[in-house]
Amino acid sequence: MDRCDLGKGRIVGLGTSEHYGPALASALRKCNAMSGRQSDCGAEVTAVMMGWTLGILCGDHRVLVAATDLTTAIMDAQARQMSLRDLYGDGLPSCSCVMWADPRGFAVTSGKSSNAARAGLGR
Repeated sequence: MDRCDLGKGRIVGLGTSEHYGPALASALRKCNAMSGRQSDCGAEVTAVMMGWTLGILCGDHRVLVAATDLTTAIMDAQARQMSLRDLYGDGLPSCSCVMWADPRGFAVTSGKSSNAARAGLGR
């Protein structure tokens, strides 16, 4: 799956290539084609070679991380969520993992019952 609607017009486009430029161009093309309206395609970008990308939403706050292994990606995402909690305190809505892309370039949308959520990203 190459699309994940993060709400409020936020669409994720996923591109893969041996080189950064073509991968980014592919992701932007897919995002723009799927959004069907004005979107913030390209507002946030991650890049990783043969790794994991996680997308987490905490209300309107996005946490987007990429790492070569899933454990590091999860730990990085948890650290960023803790930083948001320090900044916003009780005003920060609960966070949930809404998508991830695996090292093969396959994106998966998720819900609270997902493996990533069970790993501690859906708090």
